[in-house]
Parts: sequence; C-alpha cells; structure tokens
Amino acid sequence: MPQSRHRKTNKARKRPKSPGSYPAAKAQAPSATNNATRTIAIVIVLALAASAIAYLIVKRKAAGAEETTTASGLKYTDLVVGTGPTPQK
Repeated sequence: MPQSRHRKTNKARKRPKSPGSYPAAKAQAPSATNNATRTIAIVIVLALAASAIAYLIVKRKAAGAEETTTASGLKYTDLVVGTGPTPQK
C-alpha cells in the first residue's frame, strides 16, 4: 500500500544556524518606494493605452470618407477616389 506523501520517512534535516541562511530571512516585504514606482508605471501604461485608443477612434472617424453599403450588405469606403473611367461589364 502506498505511503502518504505527507508522511516523513527520514529524519528532518537540521538547518544551519547562521543568520541569513534561512530562505525566509532573504525574502523581504516590498518597500514603499517600490509600490509607488509600480503604481506610477501602471498609471503611465493605462494613460498611454487610453490615448492610443482615443487616437484610433478619432482617426477612424476623421477619414471623412463616406461608407457605401451594397444590396448584399457589404460595406466599403473609398479611401482614394479614382479619376479614371467607370468600369464596364
């Protein structure tokens, strides 16, 4: 029958008693300046994303080109209106 994974089969190993050798001693809580820097970086990224979205919306509507819808439901916009002759069948 398999043993539980939680059951220890060997003796517990002794940890060295030197200060700084414990893994918990090396982990430090984030400092206030680190939190402030992270918050500022998040705000900057959000501001850049919002400005990029606003720019795309303005450029999309500012094109001034008229949207044409065909009988089948296809919508298209002439970005550059040609000056040549009209195509024939």
